Amino acid sequence: MNIQRRSLDAPGRALSLLMSTVLILSPVLAAPAFGQSDNWRVIVLPQVDLWYHGLATAGLQGLGPYPLYEPGYAARLKVSKAEAQTAPTALEDRVVGFGSSFATDPAFEVFHFVPLYFASSAVEPMLGALDVVGGAEGAPAAVDVMARFGASAVAGAIPRTDQRATLADWTAALRAEWDGFFADYWRELAVRNASHLQSIQAEWNDQFAPRLAAYLTEYRLDGGVLVLSDPVGPEGRIFEGDPGNRSDNIVVVGFDEGAGPRAPLYAAVRELCFPLVREILAGQPAAANRASSASRSSTAAVRCGAFVLDRFAPDLAPGYRSSFTPGASGAPAHVTAAFDRKYAMDAALGAALQNRLGAIPGR
Repeated sequence: MNIQRRSLDAPGRALSLLMSTVLILSPVLAAPAFGQSDNWRVIVLPQVDLWYHGLATAGLQGLGPYPLYEPGYAARLKVSKAEAQTAPTALEDRVVGFGSSFATDPAFEVFHFVPLYFASSAVEPMLGALDVVGGAEGAPAAVDVMARFGASAVAGAIPRTDQRATLADWTAALRAEWDGFFADYWRELAVRNASHLQSIQAEWNDQFAPRLAAYLTEYRLDGGVLVLSDPVGPEGRIFEGDPGNRSDNIVVVGFDEGAGPRAPLYAAVRELCFPLVREILAGQPAAANRASSASRSSTAAVRCGAFVLDRFAPDLAPGYRSSFTPGASGAPAHVTAAFDRKYAMDAALGAALQNRLGAIPGR
């Protein structure tokens, strides 16, 4: 799922105006010098997890064919809360109302990207900034400097008074959720998964980044952060920021602590394909509606990930296809056939993607 550079939507406009300032100040998004293999850093962020925990609990989904939030996440966290003997929270008490508000107003689709706008911030500065936007009682007098970009982006996306009142209620519910349960849960999870993150970083540095460098350079994806988030489902997020900065990109993918280190990286390759997919689809006939457009681009991104690895790291391609067709087994040819059936795509679109990849100098 992609928000692109120079987008014409309100969050995109705010992004183009403010991202460079945020990057100067940010300890999270500041990247090493161009050309180093660790330009992309694998991290977890509590504000991202809290926000998506809330949306997963509320049952919010998108227009595309793949879940934005892990389908079993809410049930699993309900068990964790019961084990911790946590009292019902405001989020749980109002989950149906929140889900209905978000699902019936397209403006709230920006919520799928909100924590990415605060990647340089932290939980309380993010919530405080959103309190200001929502006009919540007791909101801070001023927005934290690291959260100004996010506040501006959200304010541009939900301008109506009723939308902002919903935001204020949502922010209050998330703060109560953080204080009453999620902060302790998140810290325990982060400690448990620290070594796994290191393994994923090492795998990216050794096997993915050097071999995908030509593709990443072509699409101004030289650096950024790969954020692993437990609530996120098969449909991840990619956010491209300032066109003048090649290392301010953010990718968010789901995180299964029981999976091997390559699983989230295969998901990241799919997200990194969205700039190419968007470029090719710009030359194709428009889809019939927004849902059809989301389905076409999402499926094309899955297929594009396989094409990218076929081109630049062919030994990784079978694993990628297997990760997206977990029920397939047998010889690689059988897995490839199952993958192609599951993610069926117009032949002309597939040829256009492969031709464009073939034109990129490299391996």
